[in-house]
Amino acid sequence: MAVKLSGQLSLRYDIAAEVNGASSNISLRGLSAAAGFSTQDAMSEFYGYSATPPNNFYWQGRDTFFMNQLQQPQGTFYGGVTLMAWFKSNVTTLKNQRLFAIGANNRFGRNEFRVHYIASLNRISLEVWDAGGIRRIRRQYPLHSGGNNASVTGVTSSRTGWTRDQPGNVDPTTGLAHITATWDGPGGGGLYTGLKLYWRGVELTYSVNNNSTSNLTSADGNYIALRNNVEGGANASTFDGWTDNFGAFSRALTGAEVLSVFNNGNINVESAAQSAGIGTDADLAYYQGFEGSLTAEEGGAVGYTLQLNGSNGAFTSY
Repeated sequence: MAVKLSGQLSLRYDIAAEVNGASSNISLRGLSAAAGFSTQDAMSEFYGYSATPPNNFYWQGRDTFFMNQLQQPQGTFYGGVTLMAWFKSNVTTLKNQRLFAIGANNRFGRNEFRVHYIASLNRISLEVWDAGGIRRIRRQYPLHSGGNNASVTGVTSSRTGWTRDQPGNVDPTTGLAHITATWDGPGGGGLYTGLKLYWRGVELTYSVNNNSTSNLTSADGNYIALRNNVEGGANASTFDGWTDNFGAFSRALTGAEVLSVFNNGNINVESAAQSAGIGTDADLAYYQGFEGSLTAEEGGAVGYTLQLNGSNGAFTSY
């Protein structure tokens, strides 16, 4: 909640509570520096101040995706991985859609955790591929049937599928749905139950076509991709629609943690995680807010720098 717009301000209860939550060793200069204000310092600078980054833009496009071009050798995910973002499908007819992926190689689809929508089956598929390019673990979630799936996703007709005419249960203001996929990593035993899918913070309980063949010994995240697979390049399944506030964690968040991040709304994932009381800097490997550029709200512990691939898209204001 932003600092009030008028009246007397308290350093501790008004300003510090918004800036950094400090309850001791509080100074106007320290709070001004934390907020990015230059000297001379004044209490009045904080009227209306909010520590939450703005969320004025999203990415809208087709045939465009984001991926780091330079390998990140420190990007290992032995404790698992969580990928999350806000999506809105903009297609008018059924279309395969690649959501996000993380892996070791950007050419051959090896050592990769990928998440994509299968249009003909109206399913979101979570898959783990090994270093030899063999799929080892798979779990597919029908959006329209089984368990709580249809009620959670709101995509109830498989004939219509996840399209512009049936976006499912979405944020009423932005029209985007928060989608999260987690994998418990090599230490999880190589079972399909280590793959989980969440829609608007709620885990889907029904899956089909599940496959567990063997455990993996590595989980390299040298490359990360949004709206595509890491080895995908230009293809017909690149995501077509809106995307906002992407985050990648270097562990599998719990269901309670996913829900807490979602409940903080469509904001920068770093702020959402901090507000939820989870996610150290080491946990949050990468985040991207899409605030009018690829640098305005980009960060994370691993050091990924995503680059735009393709030209049919643009930063668009809400």
